[in-house]
Amino acid sequence: MANIFTIRGVFDTVLKQQWSETPIAWDNVPFDPPQGCSWIRGALVVDDSQNVNIGVLVEGNARTRHSGNYIIQVFSPLNEGSGDHTLVVSQLIKLLQNQQPHKDILTYAGSYRRIGNEGNGWYQSNVIIPFTADQLGTD
Repeated sequence: MANIFTIRGVFDTVLKQQWSETPIAWDNVPFDPPQGCSWIRGALVVDDSQNVNIGVLVEGNARTRHSGNYIIQVFSPLNEGSGDHTLVVSQLIKLLQNQQPHKDILTYAGSYRRIGNEGNGWYQSNVIIPFTADQLGTD
């Protein structure tokens, strides 16, 4: 069952187990950005949740489909070009797009948005991985 807690955990696990290219800043955990190298931070954004049953809803059989984006912010030192930065973006998209990281979660084609100078000495882009996740019941 892919409730919101599970969805976040699945994406975090993929990064913990399969990503070693850069340090990762985790939500609500102290983090000092490394000097002179790139780093990433992930965020789960659930855009919509809806019932997807056919027929009568009976307690315990309600199916909820969550859809949204897993967004990975990529930070690289400012004024050092975008080559290495773009490589990190490309590797993240390749790792996460068009996958089934859990039996109830599907990811789709990834994209990215250039932010540029984020105001604190970092060049930023956001990798966007759309997903859907099905949850059966209330867990």
